[in-house]
Parts: sequence; structure tokens; C-alpha cells
Amino acid sequence: MGRWLDTRRVRERGARGAQLDPSRGRDAAWRSVSVVLHSKQGAERAVLIELRAGEALGDHTVKESALLVVLDGTIRVDAGDESFDGEAGALFQFDPDERRSVTSDDGARLLLLLAPWPGAGHYRGDWTMPAEVSAS
Repeated sequence: MGRWLDTRRVRERGARGAQLDPSRGRDAAWRSVSVVLHSKQGAERAVLIELRAGEALGDHTVKESALLVVLDGTIRVDAGDESFDGEAGALFQFDPDERRSVTSDDGARLLLLLAPWPGAGHYRGDWTMPAEVSAS
């Protein structure tokens, strides 16, 4: 049997995890807050992302298939030549290497599911991820 994530605890805690350090020279578009809720090598990864008002996940791709669920707030997704608006309950699906950006004018909380984790070519070099990580 799989594990269940108590989303009530996630809402209460919020996405208060590791904020990217602006002193490291990251572009402001990547200063969202994210928390890895679950990660199992060779299987899947779940990440809670909080975009504050005006923040974005800039133009990017990942090596995994991705599902993006809007938990709270509203977003705009630009993928290819198309743009889509989403509010709480919206589900977006992306293929590996599909280019997209996500913006939020008023702020949003998102759940990102990636599989298989990590996708082929995700990591460069000899570094390997621990077999399993899970936030409980």
C-alpha cells in the first residue's frame, strides 16, 4: 500500500521550506519557496511550491513527466505558443523536456508531481540521490 499525505498538515504548515538564497545570484523569477514532500529514487517526487504575488517559475524544462496541481490561488502557464489560466483544482500535465513557465499575479500554492524520479539526464556527473526521502 502507498503512503498518504495529509494535505491538512501541508495547508497548516504552508510551504515554509528552504527559500532560495538571493545572495547566490539567482534570478528573482526563481525565488519561490518549495518543500520536497516525498521523493523515491526510480519512482516519483512530490514538491509543494508557494509562489508569492508576482513571482514566477521562469521558462524551464525538466527530464520527468510532470503534473502540476493548483491548490490555492491562480496561475498562468505558458507552454509553447499557448497560455492557460488555472485556479484551485486545475491540473496541468507536461511531457519530459516540454518548455513552460508559471506565473502568479496574486500568489498560489502548487503541488508538483514528477515521475519517474529522477528522469534520465536529470543529474549531471556522478552525484546520486538518496534512495528515499519523505516529509512526515
